Amino acid sequence: MNRSRITGDLTASGLLYADIANDRVGIGSTIPGNKLSLPDSAKIGLGNAEDLTLYHDSGHSYINNALGDLVLKTTNDDIVLEAYDDISMYVQGASGSGAEKAIMAYGNGAVELYYNNTLRFATNSAGVTVSGNCNVQGGGITMQDTYGYYAGTGNDLSIL
Repeated sequence: MNRSRITGDLTASGLLYADIANDRVGIGSTIPGNKLSLPDSAKIGLGNAEDLTLYHDSGHSYINNALGDLVLKTTNDDIVLEAYDDISMYVQGASGSGAEKAIMAYGNGAVELYYNNTLRFATNSAGVTVSGNCNVQGGGITMQDTYGYYAGTGNDLSIL
């Protein structure tokens, strides 16, 4: 195996930058303080066939897994998904290509749960909306004394 040992900085035609003293490499970029700097749309490919790729274009960031499951695992604490606006979870394909909605969480708004791409449970400013049957097993529905149950088009059945 051929190896090179660099004891200082190495630059080549502005495409490769190695800062050995600060333990970082830049390819097409020399952003100070980063361990690895790549320009927009440059991909990091992992695996023999680059089955896992990470990249950033000018507007979005991507993690693509082409083989097997993508496992996020922590052995000590929580996994946190944090977004400035919305969080969307799709199954059975990618968003916009025949995928089915599973969970939609809207910033400062509703959370929606889907079954087979059909909205079944949604939070709103007044509480929740359930679409379809609600089967309660092993318990019951409890309401405070000042609330009641209303049914029918004009709430013609009420239990207070």
